[in-house]
This record gives sequence, C-alpha cells and structure tokens, in this order.
Amino acid sequence: MEVFQHYTFISLKHIGENINEVKEIKTHTPNKLYFNIILFRNFIVTVQYQHWQNISDILGFLNLLSSSTPRSVLLQDWVLFSCFIEMRQDAKNRIELTKPEINQVRIECEERKSALATSDIMRRNFDIELRVDAIATYIKPKLKILKEFGRHKYSRRLNSHTKVLCCDIYDDFEDLNNDLEHFVHVLERSQDTLLAFVREDHAREANEISAVMKRTSELALFFLPKNIVGLFFGMNVMVPWSTGLYPTQIYFWVIILLAAIAGITLYSFRNRILR
Repeated sequence: MEVFQHYTFISLKHIGENINEVKEIKTHTPNKLYFNIILFRNFIVTVQYQHWQNISDILGFLNLLSSSTPRSVLLQDWVLFSCFIEMRQDAKNRIELTKPEINQVRIECEERKSALATSDIMRRNFDIELRVDAIATYIKPKLKILKEFGRHKYSRRLNSHTKVLCCDIYDDFEDLNNDLEHFVHVLERSQDTLLAFVREDHAREANEISAVMKRTSELALFFLPKNIVGLFFGMNVMVPWSTGLYPTQIYFWVIILLAAIAGITLYSFRNRILR
C-alpha cells in the first residue's frame, strides 16, 4: 500500500474460486492473482486480472446498502470495506474446508493400522500443511494493510466509521490467523506421532533381527568345536589312536562326543557372561 498526493494505491492478492490446491496456486502466474485498488477521495477504482466470483457479492452488498434508505450515500470507503469482507470470507471458507481434513488426519494418526497407512497419512499431512501455509500467506498481507489504516497518512482517506469497521475486520483476520497457527501445531503433533510410530516399527524390526542373529550365533557357537575338529581331521587323515587292534569307530565317536561337550560348555559359558 502506497499513499500519493491525491490517491492511495493498494495491491492485494485473492485466492480465486477455481484454485483449490496449493500446487495450482504455485503454477499460476503471480500477476493473474493481483487485485489492485486505487482509492481517491470521492471514488474508487478496482482492477482484477482474474475472474473473482465475490465481485458479484460486493456489488450486491453495495446495491443493498445504497437502496436500503433514501439517505444512504454510497462512498468509496464501503467498496474498500466490502472487498476486505469478501477476502476474509474467502480465507474463512478455505479454513472451514481444511478443518475436517486436519481432524481426520489426527484421528487416523491415533488409529494407525499399518506402515502403508502411515505413508499415506504423512503424504496427506504434508499436503494439508502446504494448503495451510498458502492460506496464512494470503492472510498476513491483509493484516499488515489493515493495520496501516490506523496510521495518519493512510487514515485521512477514510472516515471514522469505516476505520472502526476495518479494525473489526482486522480482528477477524487475526482470529483466522490464530486458527491457522493452531492447525500447524496439530499437524506438527500428528507428524511427530507418525514418526514415533515409524521409529517404534524400526526398533521392533531391529529387535527381531537381533533375536534371529542371536539364535544363529548360538547355533554357530555350538558347532564351532566340531568345525575345528573337522579342519584337523579330514577324510584323508586317520583317526588318532586308531590301530588295527581296535575298531576305528570308537575313537571317532569319542572325538565327536568331546567336541559336543566342548560346544555345550562354550554355550553355557557364553550365557553366564551375558547374564
């Protein structure tokens, strides 16, 4: 908003009734969203680069105002005020549409059923965060402009009654902005909850892998003495103490039995250390 000698120039952006997603907002060229207002002392000029359905509501409001009583005088202040009213209504409608989705995401976070559901919820949570951020980006400049109306160089173009109404609109925008901040906190808590569930899943998987590796290591430890014996005594090596007077099988099974006893001893010793 800039003040010149004979007029005040206000450049705003509106959402537009055909833009429902943040991705569409990003892909549109910025100048198509501009809504310019040139406020003179006795008249007002508005310029828009994209069809805005709320213009018909503004004209209906001004027509109702001018025809309500014979003494009503249509001032440029009422046009300015009605523009901010409709922009406030745009933001409010977007917030009302987003609120059920936020509540649904919060409920699904608490009732998470699978890892696939977690991925879907996180994706939707991110999309809603983008939309909330777009609405907040839409509201904040309006708050700044309405706040500037209280300064002397801006307020001299408005009558006192309009300035009071603009203060009320400022409060409404402030309430909407507070709602958006609350939504951001809810979405952040939902995301933290989902990440906690993901960490829990990873920890459970790690514990399962650790248990499998523990059983595998125990089995390997039990067969370790047998493997060592097998390395020393292959099929081409005679069994120790084996002579023609005694059967070879006796010494073979004695060695196997000693290896088994050694394996059980190592296994028991390991369990005692881990305890």
